[in-house]
Amino acid sequence: RVERFWLLIMSSLLLLSPMVHPWYILWVMPFVFLLEDSKVYIRFAFTFWALSMWITYWPRPHYLETGIWTPIDWVPYVIYIPIIVALLGALYRGEFMTHPKRAANKNS
Repeated sequence: RVERFWLLIMSSLLLLSPMVHPWYILWVMPFVFLLEDSKVYIRFAFTFWALSMWITYWPRPHYLETGIWTPIDWVPYVIYIPIIVALLGALYRGEFMTHPKRAANKNS
């Protein structure tokens, strides 16, 4: 299906990108909600990612005062560790299966 393919391509690019601006996640979210209801871990991973991106703006007040953007070291861990755990859970549950018949056989 097209939405699954688009989600795979865009999410792979975003997960491997060294710089992800919060609005980039918005490009992926419509396709996350078009997934089947059984893709719980995948939905959680991307919803958490979208909701946790506000943390990246914590250095902004300091930036407005000094003009120097100083990233906080622990922020990427807080954002990406739950995403990686959820995607590993999705992999374990077989949520990345692309063929509907194979997915139906595995769940029964």
